[in-house]
Amino acid sequence: MPTEILNYVIVRKIGEGGMGQVFLARNKSIHQFVAIKMLHPRFCASPALRDRFRQEAILLSSLDHPNIVKFLNYVENDQGIFLIMEYVDGITLEDFINKKNGLIVESRAYPMMTQILDAFAYAHGRGMVHRDIKPGNIFVGKDGNIKVLDFGIARIMSEAETEGVKGVGTVEYMSPEQTLDRPLDIRSDIYSLGVLFYQMLTGRSPYDKTSHTPLEIKKYILEKPLGRMKAVYPYISDEIQALVDRATSKNPDARFHDCREMKSELLRVRQLTATRTGVLPSDETYIGTASQTGGKKSRKGVMIAIVSTITVLVAGGAGYWLYTRDYVRNYTDYTEIRAIPEGAGTSVSSIVDGDTAYRFTYSGGKLMRMSLVDAKGNVVNMADSLYALYRPVDTEFHYDSERRLDYKNIYDAEGKLLYKVDYDQDFAKARVESMQGDSTVIDLKLVFDDPSGKLSSVYYLDVSGKKTARNGVYGESYSYDRLGRLTRVTYLNADNVPEVDERGVEIIGFDYPAGSRHVRSSLYDAAGKPVEGKPDVKTAPTGSAAGYRGKKAETHHYMDKKLSPNPSSKKTKDTGPIESKKSFGKNKSIYDMEKIKSGDSY
Repeated sequence: MPTEILNYVIVRKIGEGGMGQVFLARNKSIHQFVAIKMLHPRFCASPALRDRFRQEAILLSSLDHPNIVKFLNYVENDQGIFLIMEYVDGITLEDFINKKNGLIVESRAYPMMTQILDAFAYAHGRGMVHRDIKPGNIFVGKDGNIKVLDFGIARIMSEAETEGVKGVGTVEYMSPEQTLDRPLDIRSDIYSLGVLFYQMLTGRSPYDKTSHTPLEIKKYILEKPLGRMKAVYPYISDEIQALVDRATSKNPDARFHDCREMKSELLRVRQLTATRTGVLPSDETYIGTASQTGGKKSRKGVMIAIVSTITVLVAGGAGYWLYTRDYVRNYTDYTEIRAIPEGAGTSVSSIVDGDTAYRFTYSGGKLMRMSLVDAKGNVVNMADSLYALYRPVDTEFHYDSERRLDYKNIYDAEGKLLYKVDYDQDFAKARVESMQGDSTVIDLKLVFDDPSGKLSSVYYLDVSGKKTARNGVYGESYSYDRLGRLTRVTYLNADNVPEVDERGVEIIGFDYPAGSRHVRSSLYDAAGKPVEGKPDVKTAPTGSAAGYRGKKAETHHYMDKKLSPNPSSKKTKDTGPIESKKSFGKNKSIYDMEKIKSGDSY
């Protein structure tokens, strides 16, 4: 792979598949990020295939739709064929289902399905059939927008098969006529969309490719209807099942004639289920990230929510309260995308005695509060006092007039205000104010990972906005496990190289015991050896872990506090029973404060 293509500098590889490799690249002049797909050499050997890719590139460049990945340029040289495309800041629908969310309940799936159908209706109207619809070819952006990838590519890859190039197609999503290698039209895509919707609503493909061969799956596609979605998830409505059944009919003539008809039926089903269940079918139901981080997208979501609410009032007597009412969701864990938590792990309808869950409180489609609570609704502390400072037990979120996150207040389990974190509009900087002790203010530069939205590093800033040292280090980098949980904090020097702070600590590590929601934290030096000793309250520097040196996870005291709408923000003297917590107000460890707003979860 070359290091530069045209005016783009390759940053890193971000994906790989049957077609080739995908790289993140940056425009040297305007700092625009793009995705560059380098086709596998087997597709470049044939002059006829090169010519087909060139012709298809002309068609792809004509597509201009908000839900289709924009094709920007086509490059062909001695090193291969490169497709330069819009870079989508998000994850594939496949990863969204398998790694982040699991199945998508109907009320959250409707707006996603609507955007998908809009994209295909647009492309079909221009004579393009996708032929390879699957979750891996659909992106879920952090702005809440759906983007469809690889229009027109599958047709060329199919032609490549006739020239002896194998590895094309995804059998689980093929229509019956596609498995028989018959000519395809838009009804084949409609069948594949029905299979896609099945997977979105159930969290899994209707065919188990781990226990069935491709030939066996093709036989099932030809002879058997899809399984009942209620057998996987009992809360799926009969109406959405009927929609999927029609889309996946074996007879193409019995399917929806086009995606516009399919969308019309989806909107009808959406309205019926909303009237019956009282669950508002607005875009805000799913696209929380967009409404929390972008003013324009948020306003659109609010308008759609209002229009949907009025429609519900006219049709079935549900009220405006469906949108404005507060509602609560419980999750076993959470993730943060650009400082906004999202429920992750398992959704919990009720919390059993002796267990805890993260309670999300929403109002008007916005997350207003997230708290770690027990079965009685009491806010509780984590067992490991150091970890409790990285992931707060009680946080309130406040938004500006554009419905973007403005600041958040972080409390302990007693309702004492520990920190206020202010963000600028671009989420490039944050100001963390300790509300305990001498109320120190620390300015930070935030660096988020482009694909995931996780906080990858922070740097300490002086009053002029320049990078500065605190206790011998200039910043911190963060590492996460496959579930998105924080596993390591590494201190950095001015050149972004790992460095020990003034107390000899370089790494803070986190361990997640199997079967437990509690976390153990440890401190390590540059050689990876544990840092032993007792907390040194008097000499612990600001921005260092030294104040917690060798601190073991001690018996924790759950401090009862009923979950109320507005915990007290009055500054009070910290009388908590955990020793390291007592020193928190004076030492104001920068990694403790910053991790409160990092994406240190899944």
